[in-house]
Amino acid sequence: MKPGGFSAQLNGIYRAPMDVGDLHAAARNAGLCWCVIDLQHARSKRALLHTFAHALAFPDTFGGNWDALADSLQDLSWLPEPGWIVVLHGAADLAAAAPEDYAALLEILGTTADYWQRRQGRIFIALADVAVSLPEFPGPVDYKIPVSVLVLVHTADLQVLLLERADRPGFWQSVTGSQDPGETLAQTALRELAEETAITTEPAALIDWNRQNRYEIYPHWRSRYAPGITHNTEHVFGLTLPAVRDIVLAPREHVAYQWLPWPEAADRVFSWTNAEAIRELPLRMGRIE
Repeated sequence: MKPGGFSAQLNGIYRAPMDVGDLHAAARNAGLCWCVIDLQHARSKRALLHTFAHALAFPDTFGGNWDALADSLQDLSWLPEPGWIVVLHGAADLAAAAPEDYAALLEILGTTADYWQRRQGRIFIALADVAVSLPEFPGPVDYKIPVSVLVLVHTADLQVLLLERADRPGFWQSVTGSQDPGETLAQTALRELAEETAITTEPAALIDWNRQNRYEIYPHWRSRYAPGITHNTEHVFGLTLPAVRDIVLAPREHVAYQWLPWPEAADRVFSWTNAEAIRELPLRMGRIE
């Protein structure tokens, strides 16, 4: 599951738009963390590193050197959001006062963007008052579509795959995700399956249960949707595997997985729609218990 809008493929360093307020709204709508770093008084390497450490709440163990900055920007595990927009003000002042430090900073930021792109994380760095030529920041974020899929992955003997959310420790669920523009529901299900578990399968193996669940969107997630949207419609799919298998998780979305017998899985998941689907599984598989 990923908030809609900015794709990880767009990670990079950009020239901030004239109206940074629009960018802030875009970050909020996409569920991204928003951070402004003022470099106006960061005229030295030491001041620059201190400014970053303070703005991004680096741990006390931060080493205060270029390598430590690079390592911290490739971690950010202490920030709860699944992506970041970082706006730097005063970049031109830094470039004039300490050009070598400014060049080193740009190199680290570029490496950071590449790192998160490879891991399907999202970080966008926008420089205001830039001293070098940079591409314009991508346009406003599209709202999430209030249509999603729930993909119940299980074995023939009804062992069910569950994933633990990275942003909600202890919250277990099946594969889920929102529909992207232009996708069919089956395409959404196959994409989310591959992104969250690295399982790829033929479309024919995916079974559409022709079941829809409509539920209220949690208030703290409603900013990802267009104003006035309060409910989501979920479509249920099933995928039967011959046996349990190892799963490759997307670490920004899930931190653990487990295979459980269906009664235990139904009791473990936090979503009522997920639990109902799991309890329906024996009937779907012709094994009424």
